[in-house]
Amino acid sequence: MLSGDDLKNILYFGWFTNGTTSSSLQDYTMEIFQKLYHEVPMVAEFMNAVVGAEGDPFNYFVKPLDPNTESFDPYYHVTAKFCGDTDCAEYYATAKSSLEKIFETNLIGFFFTKRTYGIRVNLTAEQEELFDFDTEKQDGTAPSSSSRLINKSDFPGIEFIPQPMNSQPSRSRAHITLGCAPEVLAVQTGLDLLDIIQYEFDEIDHDDEVIPSLGTLSLFHKENITKSAFVLYTEQKLLVDGKFEAYHSPASDVSNLQELPLLIFLVIPSLLCLVL
Repeated sequence: MLSGDDLKNILYFGWFTNGTTSSSLQDYTMEIFQKLYHEVPMVAEFMNAVVGAEGDPFNYFVKPLDPNTESFDPYYHVTAKFCGDTDCAEYYATAKSSLEKIFETNLIGFFFTKRTYGIRVNLTAEQEELFDFDTEKQDGTAPSSSSRLINKSDFPGIEFIPQPMNSQPSRSRAHITLGCAPEVLAVQTGLDLLDIIQYEFDEIDHDDEVIPSLGTLSLFHKENITKSAFVLYTEQKLLVDGKFEAYHSPASDVSNLQELPLLIFLVIPSLLCLVL
């Protein structure tokens, strides 16, 4: 059980992947992005416009520093509750029985804008009870999977499971941040996803491209690079284990943690980025 002082130093609660799974996600997300860039003209056109003639699209998205160590952190997480400099005692009272518990976490697709690159997460009903961001619960929580595939040997820690491609996306902003553009804070990933969710539910015009053996890629706001957003829903979702934990900050004042510089420790080919 955490003491009052411990509670004051909690920056956020979330589901964290272990080292093996994080390494596999690194490799798989690198493979996905390279495939999109090299095989889908509208992705290459977009990224080239974003980085400019002298830029490298594979060095564009970077990882924010770990708030505690100010160095690279090799793990992914899905934030369930951000505390910052607010009192999370009430949330802790509800969530404490779930701390250190392993949750199956469903990763259903990828999205990117000129600012951020992330993974969409479909929470289970049990995870929904711990997720303290949405104003409404998502329309359909992820069911337990009965038709699992054997792990692909190249990606230990990840199970690849067929998922329906015609289901209405949920309104949940649950996500993992894979990368951020220079001078963009990690919190922007969730804000970009909220925009994408609104685009989907408003059914605004978009361009679709089916990518064989991968999934369907959609581009919203093609003519406006600032608002442009790509969303890829894959034929197979990724099922990974995430341990529910509290991330502690040693700082007494965490209100300025988002001001840490975004140094280039990690780029898209490795894509190990932690998020809010």
